[in-house]
Amino acid sequence: MAMRPLPEHDTREPFLIQVYFGGKLSDEEVLNLMRAKLKETEERLAVYEAVYQMSQGTPARVTDPRLIFFSLLTLEIGYLSAKSEAAWLRSAIERVETKNYNIKIGTQS
Repeated sequence: MAMRPLPEHDTREPFLIQVYFGGKLSDEEVLNLMRAKLKETEERLAVYEAVYQMSQGTPARVTDPRLIFFSLLTLEIGYLSAKSEAAWLRSAIERVETKNYNIKIGTQS
C-alpha cells in the first residue's frame, strides 16, 4: 500500500488576517505589527540554526545517515519557510514605508 501525505489542517493565520485588513489601520499600526512579526520570525530562525548546529556538534547515537537526513529535512523546511517569511516581511515593510503598493507575483515582481 502506497503512503500518502496526511490531509492538511484548515488553519487560519491570525497575522495574515490582520494584514488582509491592514488598509483599515494606519501605516504606523501596520508597520508595528509587521516589525513584531519579523522579530518573532528572526528569533525562530535563530532557534532553527542553533538546533542544526547542535545536531552537527554531538555524536549521533543514530548511525544511519538516511535516518538523520529525514529527521533534519523537517528542520530544513521550517528554516526555509521562516527565511522566506522574513524576506517577505522586510519587503512588505519597505513597501509600506515608501508607499509602494505594488504586489510582487509572477512576472510583475
